[in-house]
Amino acid sequence: MEIRVDLSRWRRRLAVRAVVCAFLWIVPLSITGEEQDWIVTPSGSEVRIHVAKSGVFSFAGHMHDVIAPALSGTIRFDQQRVEQAAIELTFDASALTVSATGGSPEDVPKIQEAMLSDKVLDVAKYPTIVFRSRQIVAETRNRSQMRLRVAGDLTLHGVTRSIEGPANVNLAGDQLTGTGTLIIKQTSFNIKPVSAGLGAVKVKDEVTVGYTFAAHREASR
Repeated sequence: MEIRVDLSRWRRRLAVRAVVCAFLWIVPLSITGEEQDWIVTPSGSEVRIHVAKSGVFSFAGHMHDVIAPALSGTIRFDQQRVEQAAIELTFDASALTVSATGGSPEDVPKIQEAMLSDKVLDVAKYPTIVFRSRQIVAETRNRSQMRLRVAGDLTLHGVTRSIEGPANVNLAGDQLTGTGTLIIKQTSFNIKPVSAGLGAVKVKDEVTVGYTFAAHREASR
């Protein structure tokens, strides 16, 4: 018995199956892997800079927190390609406020004035603080929760320096939230830590920056 195989028909069937498989593979990626812009919500975002004291009589000085409430920016984010995300944040330096931690409320206005003056931040000359990400690495991922390592450039007091730190990010529907902590040195940005009592009490060079941000998905145009 002779068996004949129509090779042309067999090849056409393989080609059709290949096209269908490719379509089924590409379509979900185009839907779930779409890069979108997220707008930072100032009301749900805050940066708190913890300033500690050093020196012989540092125990006599009070620690202070500097709060940056005027935060704006965008986050370009794709859950399927986290490493390609881009972050740009802007702070209004003149809106920074001092909050005493266990200190005297009478000291706050003096510290506030000194911080905004040309002796420290010089906000009249450098009105904004800007951060732009350069590299983002996903260290752990669990569905909508991610622990990222974010590296970027911080422009402060007219000086740009590279910084990096961890960020815990959560994605829930149209809301993107995150928290993180990093440490920066004032002298790296040409800022001289203030001191009093001939240096017996002075602010530490290193300050701890803790942040919380909330962003919503930008509406499709």
